[in-house]
Amino acid sequence: MIRQFRAIVTDIPGTTTDILYHTTSIDDLGDVVFADSPGLLEFHDERPFIKKIIDESHVILFVIDDTVGITAKEQHIFEYIQQANKKSQTILVINKLDKKRKEAETELALSEYYSLGFQDVVGISAKTKRNLSELQ
Repeated sequence: MIRQFRAIVTDIPGTTTDILYHTTSIDDLGDVVFADSPGLLEFHDERPFIKKIIDESHVILFVIDDTVGITAKEQHIFEYIQQANKKSQTILVINKLDKKRKEAETELALSEYYSLGFQDVVGISAKTKRNLSELQ
């Protein structure tokens, strides 16, 4: 979405330890700030980052890894979003649909995620750039 790599990406958990911010201009919206929270080893270490991002956000792109599904950590984040009354401002983004699902299975997979009660659910593959245009 920002058309560049900003985070250090490795297979080692905890590589990124700070919230990464990037400001970009989007045609109809003007300047938009993206915030990416770190994936730390212990969920309790992430809570301050996650709460801060949710509280400060006007729109939340909540990204779920389809190869893992909804974990206890994601459940806690859903609760934070609900507590902050930001569910209607959240787009649930399901990433890595290319990993374990065939193209025909994508709609069925997305219907499972719609059951979480979010109005906007978008399935993507960041790696293959599939459906990224739906987020713009």
